Amino acid sequence: MKIVILGWGSLIWDPHELPFINPWKTDGPELPLEFSRLSRDGRLTLVIDELNGAICQTLYAYSPRDSLKEAVKDLLMREGTLDKWIGYYNHRTKESSIKKYIEQVNISNILSGWCDRHDVDGVVWTALLSNFSLKRDTAFSVEGAMTYLKGLQKNVQKHALEYFQKAPHQINTPLRRRVKREWPEYQ
Repeated sequence: MKIVILGWGSLIWDPHELPFINPWKTDGPELPLEFSRLSRDGRLTLVIDELNGAICQTLYAYSPRDSLKEAVKDLLMREGTLDKWIGYYNHRTKESSIKKYIEQVNISNILSGWCDRHDVDGVVWTALLSNFSLKRDTAFSVEGAMTYLKGLQKNVQKHALEYFQKAPHQINTPLRRRVKREWPEYQ
């Protein structure tokens, strides 16, 4: 199987021990992304967000694995998360993680056409969801996210803004545009 790993956030610049074949390619599937997940360290991180996300071109790298199960395991180890937060799509069988983990965002239709055009048999990705509303007890909005970022302690804020700075340039969301205007030093 020809398997790819999708990326749009820290996976690109900090893959840790994730095995992949360099380089990251910039013509991945277009997905609705936004910096709408609060991480444990205070950053707002990128996730597939059907409600608030802007359509952005993702990146991908080839996995050295020829088994989708092994590629999922690799990404699971890198992310340090639960099985239900790793997405997968088998283009040969049309099997997708959405059948097992219904809370994931269903991107199978997007991936099907993209796999056809790129001669790819399988795809894996981090399927974490937006948790801003849950953590902040208010719906996600650019204004709400800016209020959150401005209220962070300076050292935490610096770390959070560096995530925006390091994200691939094609990830152009409303929140990122606003952060660039407010903190031009993090472009």
